[in-house]
Amino acid sequence: MNNALQFSTHGELVHLLNCAIADLEGILPEHDPSGDREHPAWKTLDELKDMVKQLDTNTVLFAWSIEDIQSRRESLSDEQAREVLEVCLNEHDAECGMNWDTIDFNIDSMYGEDDDE
Repeated sequence: MNNALQFSTHGELVHLLNCAIADLEGILPEHDPSGDREHPAWKTLDELKDMVKQLDTNTVLFAWSIEDIQSRRESLSDEQAREVLEVCLNEHDAECGMNWDTIDFNIDSMYGEDDDE
């Protein structure tokens, strides 16, 4: 089963991100009472705002999870699955994109071939 999230528009994603931004803007002053915005979370929040502004509503996003990785190799821990995701993200062939072959190749490269296959 493919658990990849697919969006036809970013409307819902943008809405959720804007809600998270509003929540963080409400919470952060409690952790940075001086008001000088020196807490590192303010920089992260500003970066998130910039990212939301740049989202193109005519784009499709695909998200892969550790559950997708573990569906290919059940013996992998959550940490190992995250490592596979990171390698797939950083080293996939942009011509082919991210796919099951990419995942399987990286799992086998990182953790050896599965004897059960």
